[in-house]
Amino acid sequence: MTDTITVIPKQITAGDSLAFVISLDDYPASDSWVLSYVLLNSAIKITLASSASGDNHSVDIAAATTAAYTVGKYKYTGLVTDSTDRFTVDSGDIEVLSDPGVVATLDGRTFAEICLNNVETVLQGKATADNLAYSIAGRSLSKYSWEELLIARNSFRSEVETENRKANGKSSGNRILTRFV
Repeated sequence: MTDTITVIPKQITAGDSLAFVISLDDYPASDSWVLSYVLLNSAIKITLASSASGDNHSVDIAAATTAAYTVGKYKYTGLVTDSTDRFTVDSGDIEVLSDPGVVATLDGRTFAEICLNNVETVLQGKATADNLAYSIAGRSLSKYSWEELLIARNSFRSEVETENRKANGKSSGNRILTRFV
């Protein structure tokens, strides 16, 4: 048995059943108001329909349906409608997570962690191949300098440290100093 969720969750796991109940005092389901959520990103649209449960709106999506959801971040909009009117009642961000029962691997690193790793790999390779630019048959290629790579590494290192502090419930580390005179 699970607890009744009374808000749209911030994350949905593909392949999991999804159930939540929304109470809208101004738009009760008993007065023929129907609530739906539209999830949108640049490539996908997902619609979550509700059914009446007294005055409340009950959203109940089967695991087989969510299994087909595309992983990613979405903007959602909650809409209520009756036979003539429609109103937006909610909006925000939601993420569809991959189904852990189906995926074989997962790279859980953030963008900054991936970039830091890539820059450090290039720095390791520069120790043996330090051509900054070369040209072959009229085509040329330029590489980042050692100094540019060190600047990028330090920037990504700082971003990763900030992410780690936030993930552990600590402040971002950015101090704002003020002085009153």
